[in-house]
Amino acid sequence: MLFLCNKIKVLILIIENSPGFSDIIKESMAESNVFLKTLSPENALKFMENTKPDIIVSETSFDDPTSFKLCKKIKANKETAKIPFIFLSVLNTFENKTKAFELGASDYIILPFEPEEIRLRLKKHIEAHLEKQNLIKQNKLLKNKLMENNKELALTRETIAEVLSALTECRDAETAGHLKRTSEYIKLIASELKRKNKFRDVLSDNYIKLLHKAAPLHDIGKIGIPDKILTKKGPLTTKEYEVMKTHTTLGRDAVKKAEGKLGDNPFLETAQEIAFTHQEKWDGSGYPQGLKGKKIPLSGRLMAIADVYDAMISKRVYKPAFSHDKSVKLMKQLKGIHFDPDITDTFISVSDEFKNISMKFADFSKSECVSSSFN
Repeated sequence: MLFLCNKIKVLILIIENSPGFSDIIKESMAESNVFLKTLSPENALKFMENTKPDIIVSETSFDDPTSFKLCKKIKANKETAKIPFIFLSVLNTFENKTKAFELGASDYIILPFEPEEIRLRLKKHIEAHLEKQNLIKQNKLLKNKLMENNKELALTRETIAEVLSALTECRDAETAGHLKRTSEYIKLIASELKRKNKFRDVLSDNYIKLLHKAAPLHDIGKIGIPDKILTKKGPLTTKEYEVMKTHTTLGRDAVKKAEGKLGDNPFLETAQEIAFTHQEKWDGSGYPQGLKGKKIPLSGRLMAIADVYDAMISKRVYKPAFSHDKSVKLMKQLKGIHFDPDITDTFISVSDEFKNISMKFADFSKSECVSSSFN
């Protein structure tokens, strides 16, 4: 016999200490579609190892504290602790009632009673159970839906970042490997710093993931730089260089505008910070604010290492590509000048892995840059 509501089956476990006790319950619930299982206290726990009842009804007696001990064990087990436990007893004393509720009992019904009374009392517990199960089901559906929405949002976010970054890269140079390489560099060095317990108050796994995804937007502001400056073959004039420097503020403002539409968003906050501060230098000689030392956000200090190393090993309209060894040597010389000393030391310790990344994601032609960003 099954009691059905929204396809939820209700099993009532009757723990019987004396013969005939279960008959009282069965008589009371004769007209109700529930499944009743009667067991002795010794067999009840064994039964619940494989099957979890929805409600437990147990009797108490004058000379046997077994039911109280059983209730205590059931409530101490995380898998069974939330199952409603109902006592039926002839012990109508304040002491026994208090003890039952202290153990976690949901109800304490005094014998004797009319069958209709217990039917109504159990009916209320069944309804409460079904309502709880429905809430659990709804919460699970909502949680799954939220997870799906978050995945979709994350995919949209990453796609937009890749598209915008690829467009920036295609305008800025003849090759587009810089996008992927700097993203991998920053993930590598941040992970190594975390492993060494550096900046552990900031470098959580989630923050490293944000850095990795936001890094490709560091030069998004270059979309706003005129082609005659951005692709100029040869050194920039002082005036042109001042225009080029505005890519940091242009990038910040572009991301900030998106943040204004979407509200607080850790990804956009990180992207905005990287875009605005990746040209700052440890000694305060960078731009746009001339920040010095630890006043430069950690994201900007990490991006500076990744960005400068990649610029050194890459061919640009204004310079040939430097070798990995020469680039590392120059980076060492800039420790404490351009770069955070701790981050520089960590970069040096994993510089061979930087080289591997640079080879794995080597430059490809401009005509391939947009499509390759999604491979």
